[in-house]
Amino acid sequence: RNERFKCLFCAEEFSDLLKLKVHTRTHVGEKHYKCDTCGKGFALKARMRNHAGATPLNCPVCGKEFDCGANVKTHAGQKPHACLTCGKGFRRGADLRRHNRTHTGEKPYRCAHCGKGFSYASSLKNHVRVHTGEKPYKCVLCGKGFAVGTTLKIHTRVHTGEKPYACGVCGKRFAHGTGLRLHGRIHAHERNHFDDIQRTKPILVFQV
Repeated sequence: RNERFKCLFCAEEFSDLLKLKVHTRTHVGEKHYKCDTCGKGFALKARMRNHAGATPLNCPVCGKEFDCGANVKTHAGQKPHACLTCGKGFRRGADLRRHNRTHTGEKPYRCAHCGKGFSYASSLKNHVRVHTGEKPYKCVLCGKGFAVGTTLKIHTRVHTGEKPYACGVCGKRFAHGTGLRLHGRIHAHERNHFDDIQRTKPILVFQV
């Protein structure tokens, strides 16, 4: 049984209790590691080592310094955390755990207004604006407000004329994916109609 330990202060989860305890220090302000030279306290040993001048780790590509090997891998674009269900890779274990919710259906974030569940905190934040009426994303061209940033991005195409979605059958272009999907039904209907004609087409028999 793979038990997960959840942080009481954020959405992070850990595979063992010790890692959770170390992580919790970043929230509650506990500083167990002291610099031998000046006495300054740190919540994480890696930060104390970096402060004390420990030999840093360098990116083999650009030479940038890091105090943790995991940070070097993230900086280099490596994705060592792979999803066991679909194989998608992630740079951080926390990102993989959030991704897993798309497979498990877990929705730990609940709306206080209606009780609807969400897999991600950001999705809940966007949803709450439906209840509050908040629209923080404003179009700089017409001033119209939107609750979600992606909706503003789609709206902007009304002004710019951008149509990034192209039909693979006829080449017609659309401003958003929904328009393309609806358009695709036309071609699907045409294919079905053609198949019906082919199936009902009479067979001509020639007698000699």
